[in-house]
Amino acid sequence: MVENSPQNIAAPADREQVREEIRRLREEGAGALSDQGALEVFIAPADAIPGVDGASVALINEGKGLPVLQTASATAGFVHDIESFQYNELGEGPCITCVHTGRPTVSGSLAADERWPRFGGRVGRMGVHSALSLPLMVGEQLIGAINCYACLLY
Repeated sequence: MVENSPQNIAAPADREQVREEIRRLREEGAGALSDQGALEVFIAPADAIPGVDGASVALINEGKGLPVLQTASATAGFVHDIESFQYNELGEGPCITCVHTGRPTVSGSLAADERWPRFGGRVGRMGVHSALSLPLMVGEQLIGAINCYACLLY
């Protein structure tokens, strides 16, 4: 079973607060997401989805060479583990697919999902069976993804 999964689901962020952060991101650009408060505005609603055991915001880091994904904020320790081997070891998984396609990516049975054979088996052994990744856009620019993970099969 997943360790460090939240006992209480966080309440959704206030809609006005989310609107304000989106407005600020449009004005200041993606760099405004370095503020932990801004990240929490986006992650709290994802973590409040019924059945979600952990959520994250992953950002594209242009840096040197090819763009890489990095977990900027997560609601549970197991999410950091999942995303670390998704981005750094395996190079496959729902967030990577979401960012490459710019489209929402969902799997209700990760272990059986043929798109990510190594990723699905590994997270399945951790007790995580479902995932949802949503593109995080600022205006027309894709800056990362919001990711949700669940222990139940959907």
